[in-house]
Amino acid sequence: KSAKQYDLLVTTKSFELDQYAEVADPGKVHLTTQAYAAELHRPPEPLPPKKAAATFIGLCEPDREACIDALLKARVPVRVGGRGWEKFLAAHAANPDLQFIGQNVFGDEYVSEYASAMVGLGLLSKRFPELHTTRTFEIPAIGTLLATERTADTDRFLGDDEVLFFDSYQELAAQLNGWLGSPEKVSEVATRGYQRVISGGYDYAAVLGAVLRRLSLLT
Repeated sequence: KSAKQYDLLVTTKSFELDQYAEVADPGKVHLTTQAYAAELHRPPEPLPPKKAAATFIGLCEPDREACIDALLKARVPVRVGGRGWEKFLAAHAANPDLQFIGQNVFGDEYVSEYASAMVGLGLLSKRFPELHTTRTFEIPAIGTLLATERTADTDRFLGDDEVLFFDSYQELAAQLNGWLGSPEKVSEVATRGYQRVISGGYDYAAVLGAVLRRLSLLT
């Protein structure tokens, strides 16, 4: 009810624009992207050794369990971190291809874990129609190959030669089994993804700077 009192309404959710238009002047709505922290999300020095084929750090959700399960069935080694994974871990306790990093994986540890993966899983939440996430930018900025669903957002941010797109978890598993035998290809695509993201204005300073310029608070 108070939306009309604001000078600018900022959202990262393109699917919410119609809802914003119902309560405020569309000219006062600013659609932006999620972002990464340039001072944190960058290739660590020295680079850590590779620990797993694929890594995901985030809240456990049924759809994310389905993804990890599909990879494990295809014998793709996976490391997971975050909250809510207890039941899934118990169900796969005898599987040597699954390793648990811990519940609280933040900051430098977050960066190190994704940097030590051949592929970083940028899984989207299914609790709402998420089209991209902070991982969409954080993983490439760290220098690791991003694997993500193809959406209207991710397809706009990254090209086919800069990311590993997939439309199903079975397709992802099959692609990973092929790609992991070609580390040079993985490195080449990861490098292009890294260059695209760091030159694309997706860091927090750039994203917030655009908001401030929209309000004439920054030149």
